[in-house]
Amino acid sequence: MQTSKWRSVVGIFIPTVLPVQEKQYNLDELLTKLPPEAREAAEIGAVKAGFSASPDYAAKASIFYADKGSSYEEMARLEILKGNPEGAIAIYEGGHFFVEQAAEVAKDHISINRAIQIYEKAIEREDNGRYHEKLMSLYAEIGDLAAAKIHLQQAITRYGKSGSVDRAVSLEREYGTLDKVIEIYVRVAESNESNHNRASYYHYGAKVAEEIGDEKKAHQLYEKSLDALLEDRFLFYPETLINLAKKVGNEEKLITVYELVSQPIEAYKLALQGNKIDRAMNICLKVRVTDDLAKMAKFALEKDQAEMAIKIYEHAGLDKDAARTAYTTGNPQKALDICEEKMNSLQVNGNFGDADYFEIAMDAATKMGDEEKIKSIGNKAMQRFSVLGKFAVSAKFAEKLGHSEIADTYRMLASLPKV
Repeated sequence: MQTSKWRSVVGIFIPTVLPVQEKQYNLDELLTKLPPEAREAAEIGAVKAGFSASPDYAAKASIFYADKGSSYEEMARLEILKGNPEGAIAIYEGGHFFVEQAAEVAKDHISINRAIQIYEKAIEREDNGRYHEKLMSLYAEIGDLAAAKIHLQQAITRYGKSGSVDRAVSLEREYGTLDKVIEIYVRVAESNESNHNRASYYHYGAKVAEEIGDEKKAHQLYEKSLDALLEDRFLFYPETLINLAKKVGNEEKLITVYELVSQPIEAYKLALQGNKIDRAMNICLKVRVTDDLAKMAKFALEKDQAEMAIKIYEHAGLDKDAARTAYTTGNPQKALDICEEKMNSLQVNGNFGDADYFEIAMDAATKMGDEEKIKSIGNKAMQRFSVLGKFAVSAKFAEKLGHSEIADTYRMLASLPKV
């Protein structure tokens, strides 16, 4: 008895879930218990809440909500419940942005041909790739494959022109050929004003060309992609650009890429290896980093380009290295010219220069067999370094001249204690 009592109490607050038919019957039964005005309001509310699909109630709801700012979807739903799908279509078409919803109503409640009419009318207002794609599907559904093909091509064209390239490519992949996919990418690339975007689309096209094994086409498109990037004001991802240039295999363009991404040493090496002497030298002349220039000069020597190495050292301000290189590679006159300029230049704080320049100059003069020049350089060195109090240096040059006694005198001077 206790259990039965609790069941009856629960039933008051939690009604049993009834089948649809029984729920409709209960709604009508409940509505009859309301006063007329209250009943009409409840009928409208039942449709609004989704408790009823009665055409009569829907008609009342449609009138009531007509001036209440209801959404297009809500007003169209009421028209459908009233049995007036054309009314729903008119509401959606009035919104202009609800073409697909209008066509869906037409297809579900009237016919596919009516849905086709809606899209055809919409295309007159806006030649949209999406509308053509929908028409393609509808025509295919009724078996008109010729019309479906026309709208497929129109959809692909419109998507491409509107910037929805991925969708155009997706359709072509699904229904067309990969050759046509390449054409889409090339067409979009050629019409794009952005160098970076143009490069990207050429690159995509090249990838598809590789996919179908057309290496010649792929190479052509990779090169177009590279050219577009080289024209771009902004460089993205240097390694990607370098790899692309390597894939293209154009040495001149790879050199340019290395310069653009601030890798002058690599640019210089590639130019020199390709025997592009003037190009290599021009690259060096743009460089201001001494360490980089020293590496370039060393590479030039490895490639038996002594004259270039000397020019690079001079450009870097590494005159001593330039003079040594000139001397060791068989150009003593050049070594002497470099050294004499340094030997005759008065340096800061009375420093008359580096002793190495005098030594290299003497060696160069010796190789040339110019005895008079040897003596002149040696005597100048003894005097200059003596003035500086660098007697040990003066002793070395006296020894080189064969003046042993003078050399000993300078060494003794160098050994004197400071006062």
